[in-house]
Amino acid sequence: MLLLVNSCRKDKSQNLPLSKTELIAEAQSYFKDEIVNLPQLNDNNLRHSLDKTPLWDKASTRKISIGDAVIVPISYEQKIKIGYEDSKDEKELEKTSYLMLYRDKEQKMQAEWVTLLPTATSNGKKFVGTLIIEQWNGKFKRGYAIGDDEEIFSIEPSGEQIFKKIAYKRREYCFTINHYGYIRVGGYNGPQQLLGSESFCSGTANNGETQKTYGSSEGGGGGPEDYTYTIDCNYAINGTATWNTDCQTCIGGNTGITACADIKNQLDSFPCAKALVNQMSSLNSDISNLINQAFNKNDKTNLVFKPGMNLAGTAIDGQYTGVNKSGDKSFIILI
Repeated sequence: MLLLVNSCRKDKSQNLPLSKTELIAEAQSYFKDEIVNLPQLNDNNLRHSLDKTPLWDKASTRKISIGDAVIVPISYEQKIKIGYEDSKDEKELEKTSYLMLYRDKEQKMQAEWVTLLPTATSNGKKFVGTLIIEQWNGKFKRGYAIGDDEEIFSIEPSGEQIFKKIAYKRREYCFTINHYGYIRVGGYNGPQQLLGSESFCSGTANNGETQKTYGSSEGGGGGPEDYTYTIDCNYAINGTATWNTDCQTCIGGNTGITACADIKNQLDSFPCAKALVNQMSSLNSDISNLINQAFNKNDKTNLVFKPGMNLAGTAIDGQYTGVNKSGDKSFIILI
């Protein structure tokens, strides 16, 4: 009798839900064994051709309509922004895409590369825009266009719509998503350029009804509500952290940073640094002398302090730029 009771207890414990750590470990193992080496598509889509790496140390879990899912932020080899054609509202691909792994209704593991492109009318409570769900190598699975009034249209890559135009009479709306990035020229990144694009189409039935085709034959989730959330600059799902240009860092949300750091207010923990700051007011003449000695400065020397690269595209302080018409020597000090 004792053996029977213990056996029952053992079986019951095996049915307990996996912890967050176990879910992530299971997903990572599946990704490594089955997904990472999927053959690359040759479809001339820049987004598909980028080398990308899941950030497993930043993975999290969440409930979706059919169970638990593991959400993994992605790092890309190249910084790419995506945006709707004729729109200036561009989004960083790293901030609006992620890897999602879960078990479908048949308990088979699924791995999906999710890309979100919200419109300007999206807010923290409601997603409005385009949702693209693909395999890790970029093979299309399904997609949705979600409107301001929560209407949902199924979308497909424009190339897959050609045969449907012939077979059915249906109203159709197509749109283009552009890829923007920087091309390295002469050792530095030039201005942002249009590097590629991809087009999608959504159709309606003859009566104009909205298509709401959730899921697929490949065992997808329950619908757009399983996917429509964003990643903030601290790689937090649905996070509220934002990038602050003044201090060049991510603040707010779960970063633990609420404002740009004030170095002077933090010097009490660093006595040596505090002592140097206290002496700055009396060092003005000494600093001037150091600059004059370094650049042999006199009335014929011009020092220019500016941010940026030098003429060769590399960051070298003290670049000599020649003698102007007045005979003054010029140096650029990069800051």
